[in-house]
Amino acid sequence: MAKGHSTRASSPNINLHVRYNVWDNYHVGSFLDNGDENMHIRKISLIFIALLVLAQLVACSGFNIGGTPTPFFQASTPALEEDTVSASGEVVPQKWVSLGFPSGGQNVKFFPVPGQYVYHYQFLASVDNLSAISARDSANAQLASAEANLQHLKDVKAPDLDITAAEASVSAAQSSLDLANQALQDTKIFSPFSGLIVEINGHEGEIVPPGQPVIVLADFSTLQVQTTDMSEVDATRVQVGDAAEVSFDAFPNISVSGKVSRIALKDSPGSGVYYTVTIDLDTIPDELRWGMSAYVVITVK
Repeated sequence: MAKGHSTRASSPNINLHVRYNVWDNYHVGSFLDNGDENMHIRKISLIFIALLVLAQLVACSGFNIGGTPTPFFQASTPALEEDTVSASGEVVPQKWVSLGFPSGGQNVKFFPVPGQYVYHYQFLASVDNLSAISARDSANAQLASAEANLQHLKDVKAPDLDITAAEASVSAAQSSLDLANQALQDTKIFSPFSGLIVEINGHEGEIVPPGQPVIVLADFSTLQVQTTDMSEVDATRVQVGDAAEVSFDAFPNISVSGKVSRIALKDSPGSGVYYTVTIDLDTIPDELRWGMSAYVVITVK
């Protein structure tokens, strides 16, 4: 009985010992391969770090993991058709002029007021003309004297040389009279065409320097639009006759059709390279004024 008990008691010990040896063998084998395992763990760590960095970059780029863009605020501009070009512009009259006194003068007087409509060759302004009248009268007298002398030489049958000299004197006197008449005319300003008085630069009674503009006159029935920032690339695509659509900052609900009438051959003064393109309007909105801002879209062929 004691021997048999010893056999049953020893069996678990043998089994435990066997299991211990199996684990121990496995442990020893793992220990022997420890270098390869560390290398494997290091690779896994590097891959994990790389995935974290990639996830951070994706998050910063505005996309979520599914590839759907994350909404964010961004200013947008309307897309233009490929067969159009656009530019900013300003309203200008086709016919306008700055008027002044070529020789200047004293005691200037203005007869119309800004905003007044005037007709062709209407009297607009003047300066004192007493000295001009005196110079004209003197030139008239000199011409009369030269003509009388020439006639006398012809009557007495003077030598041809004397008659030729007298004829030259008459021509010179006539030229002096023409200049005197022009100087007298220059003391007054007349309207060269019908239109609106846009500006009067000066006050009555002042002295006006020669050539200084004192009146700006414009025909508002000829208002058109000129571009201010048409790039050289877009300018090469535009042709005279191309259709255009023009809108105005002052009239946001109005759009006017028109056509290209002129393309500048030289770039506009300034830091950038821009070419002025002129648009003739099919209709001119009421209250449209010189200098108003415009936006032009041109359909190119």
